[in-house]
Amino acid sequence: MTKVGIYSTLLAIRLFSFLTLFFSGISIFYVAKKITGHLIYAVFASLLYLSAPYLHMDYYWRGGLSSSLCFVFLPILLLSLYYFTKEKFIPYLFTFVISMTLIIWTHLITGVYTLIIFIMAIAVIFFFIKNKPAAFLSTLVAGFMIGIITSPFWSLLLQQFVLQTHVIFSPDYAAHFTINRVADNAIYFPSLFDLQPAVWQFRIRKLTALFNLINLTFFVGFILHLRLIGKMLNSQRFLYTLIGLLILLIILTITPALWLSLPAGFAYIQYPHRLLLQATPILSLLAAFPLILINTFTRKRLVLLGSLGIFITAYTFKFNNFELFQLSSLDYTTFSIIQAMGEK
Repeated sequence: MTKVGIYSTLLAIRLFSFLTLFFSGISIFYVAKKITGHLIYAVFASLLYLSAPYLHMDYYWRGGLSSSLCFVFLPILLLSLYYFTKEKFIPYLFTFVISMTLIIWTHLITGVYTLIIFIMAIAVIFFFIKNKPAAFLSTLVAGFMIGIITSPFWSLLLQQFVLQTHVIFSPDYAAHFTINRVADNAIYFPSLFDLQPAVWQFRIRKLTALFNLINLTFFVGFILHLRLIGKMLNSQRFLYTLIGLLILLIILTITPALWLSLPAGFAYIQYPHRLLLQATPILSLLAAFPLILINTFTRKRLVLLGSLGIFITAYTFKFNNFELFQLSSLDYTTFSIIQAMGEK
């Protein structure tokens, strides 16, 4: 940032947060428009994505710069999944390699989670695809390309596996990031809807971890009109893939026993709450579908949709309200940046 005349570390972080939020909205807008060809749906998918509580939590409470940047690339990864279900293997190969590579470059642990979840989805969809040789070959080529491009990062992961430890930048993190306790941060199911301050030791005002009032309302509307929405889409296979992925991510997030049973060498991935990062774009794409039905109203639909857009924006500003209480509450990578560069 010094190259463009910005010498403040905090100002640089704020600018980074703005740009990543901005491009996160553009990313999911592009994907939503590509999936349905529906402008109103794409607009509200973006609004719901940018109002998601976990996205704001990652940006404004944790200050997790690296994992926050993944919000830009995750929608593109979902687009590659859409192309796979439609058996468009060249676009699938391109979007998969680009998005997965950028996620791994940005945040390695998130990349590991995402790659595992995505491979599971591909394996299930594979059985329903007619052109299996092309599907297998494109996935094999994509995996090879990603492995080559991101090979330096896997050596770092191997080092963590061998050392079975974490790098601690703040004394306050020492009691939190221990091999035996990291999986204790799993979110119990009621906490998805009523997040208590003790969860993750976050001080949160009237928020939920995954569903706030807006997301929950539109998601319920999606469930109630699932059959009608399914008929409107040109790819029901992709729709039900998203539903399956969201259910899987929630189950994994709220089941600490699965994570605590991992061998000690895999302690560095015992962060089940990070799966909400992958769940957020999926939820936003699903919850926006009822807006297509509202758009079918012939009278005053623009007034209704405009009022909804203003309400979502105002609600987000009011209730997704995080504060950085102290530097030690930040993500340890961001904390180390500020500690090294200074607060000004």
